[in-house]
Amino acid sequence: MSPTSPPPFPDLNKHDGRTVRWRHWERAAVIICPPAPGCTRCGTREPGWFTVGEVDPRPGETFTDVRDLPSTRRPGRTRQVRVQVPAWPIARLIAVCCYGCHDIALYDRDGADGFAEIPYMRPTLF
Repeated sequence: MSPTSPPPFPDLNKHDGRTVRWRHWERAAVIICPPAPGCTRCGTREPGWFTVGEVDPRPGETFTDVRDLPSTRRPGRTRQVRVQVPAWPIARLIAVCCYGCHDIALYDRDGADGFAEIPYMRPTLF
């Protein structure tokens, strides 16, 4: 595989017991947050690729949403009501791939703490 071709997707199809669907790889123009500039494995500073992993909700998981409903007291007006709606997939995982050596770093952006690196090593034969 040449350095100019996109790498294969990460071999992570489940995260926290949820299914992960990866979007297509995109060339990173500028990397601001994760990772730090320069690959820790080969040292290249060439912008690599990144992709986002959408994580499915757990069965029965819901979110609170605000909906406008017609007012029952004043015709022509609306009122806001909080309702529970089924959860939707969340873009939660980020994979960053080095341009030179194709080393992949995975990050989880769950919660308000920012990004947490997920230990990940591409499977090898030996």
